[in-house]
Amino acid sequence: MLESGKSVLDLVFAFVQSVEFLISSFGVLSPWNNDTYSFLTETPSMKMGNMKDKQQDHGSAMTQGVVRKIDKEARTLTIKHGPIKNLGMPPMTMVFQTDDSVAIDQLETGQNIKFRAADMNGKMTVTEVEPAS
Repeated sequence: MLESGKSVLDLVFAFVQSVEFLISSFGVLSPWNNDTYSFLTETPSMKMGNMKDKQQDHGSAMTQGVVRKIDKEARTLTIKHGPIKNLGMPPMTMVFQTDDSVAIDQLETGQNIKFRAADMNGKMTVTEVEPAS
């Protein structure tokens, strides 16, 4: 039974806020981007436990992605990306740290890119980026 003055929409809104908090607590997923709610349908399984705990393989292929957000102060990029094979990561949209060598000032929101990422002490980090051809 609903509390007095509460509607079903109020409960749904509270639930969505709780889910947003839980997902953002992982520090790697960014559900609120230009494709609002797309994280709910991007992949059949987005369980973080499925990712391999591997450092970057410098010989690995670059991953295709689209820059969704740039935070120059925090040096982070939100990227909607395909599978990152060297990390065993499925396609998703997430926030990456960036290596000091990455020139984020030259990137633009909406830009198609190729990038390499590594797990650097538990933080997913972009180590190399270039415009997609």
